Amino acid sequence: MTENFIEKDQAIMSLANNYLDFLFSLVAPFQHGEVLEIGSGRGNLTEMALKHKSSHIKSISCIEPDPICVSRLRKMSENYGTKTRIIDGFFPDAIPDSRDFDLIYSFNVFEHIRDDQDAIITAYNLLKKNGILLAYVPAFPILYGSMDRALNHYRRYSKQDIKEKFIKSGLTITKLRYFNFIGFFGWLVNNRIFKIKEQKTSQVRLFDTLLPLQIKIEKKIEPFFGQNILIIGTKE
Repeated sequence: MTENFIEKDQAIMSLANNYLDFLFSLVAPFQHGEVLEIGSGRGNLTEMALKHKSSHIKSISCIEPDPICVSRLRKMSENYGTKTRIIDGFFPDAIPDSRDFDLIYSFNVFEHIRDDQDAIITAYNLLKKNGILLAYVPAFPILYGSMDRALNHYRRYSKQDIKEKFIKSGLTITKLRYFNFIGFFGWLVNNRIFKIKEQKTSQVRLFDTLLPLQIKIEKKIEPFFGQNILIIGTKE
């Protein structure tokens, strides 16, 4: 793996505007007050949240370990003053001083953490009462392959696995479902058959083109499988 592999992968995915809009749509209804984003990457979703016209965010704290991404985040944060805080490091070793977050969210992060149970407990402890933890993680261990290894994934999740870890941490589950049934087949072919080691721009563009249709289908019919799992828990 090259030093900038993660940043390069995120740069490719940043071309997928429909995908970024979709991810933001999952967390947008909960964006208010004090927000913590675990694994901010290049800051695509961070800036979308800060710019959103109906935003009720007081501040966003961003945790990110990749030095290239951190540099981009710091440059972006200059436009928002005290509304953004950049924390350089790996969660849960690197955490904010504040322990009163209304929302903590992460997209494709917990699979990178060896002791993910400890990380979820740490997130729980950082939440206010009635605070929300939202996580979007890769699904189906059977899909684990070359790209997962290249991206330093320790695991892919089953619904039961991630549900049990949230409950063990003290969270009450309010939503748990699969997304991205088309991506399930793409990941299966690329990782288990062709065993690619990095995203291909052409495939990302094709996926992004097909995504609006998939979103319409998944709004009407919840899939019983998918490339990813969305889980939302509340600290009661």
